[in-house]
Amino acid sequence: MGDVTANICILKNMTFDPNSIIGTWCSVLSSDPSKNSIFRILDDFRSVSFVEDTSPNAKRRWIAIRSWGCFEEENVFRFKPRREDVGWARELSFEGEILIFRTNQPEKKEWRCTKLAESEIPQWFKTEAELAIARPWK
Repeated sequence: MGDVTANICILKNMTFDPNSIIGTWCSVLSSDPSKNSIFRILDDFRSVSFVEDTSPNAKRRWIAIRSWGCFEEENVFRFKPRREDVGWARELSFEGEILIFRTNQPEKKEWRCTKLAESEIPQWFKTEAELAIARPWK
């Protein structure tokens, strides 16, 4: 995998533990609850996400997306499809145990995420996530 520290931004005086985002989450788009995903944030802030494709012509129900991740500020997390890409920034906050990602560009969206206990993680996700993580990262 290479130098893990290259994709981790060091932040001081954060009001929450950045490691609290590590784990497997179920995400729902607030404006359209039918749009959901399951994602895992790894201990080096890379992530593997499976977005549900509910279109009638979908070849697969779940589409895999792998991203590098980094805190840019205490409440801004950047996802990048490749380590050197610009990617997209998301405001990050917690509402109790709910992890919230928000964006205002190009339109306002909010994803509310609930951390899954090990027993709640679907077996297909565990299998597919391990396969996705094992592939080389660019």
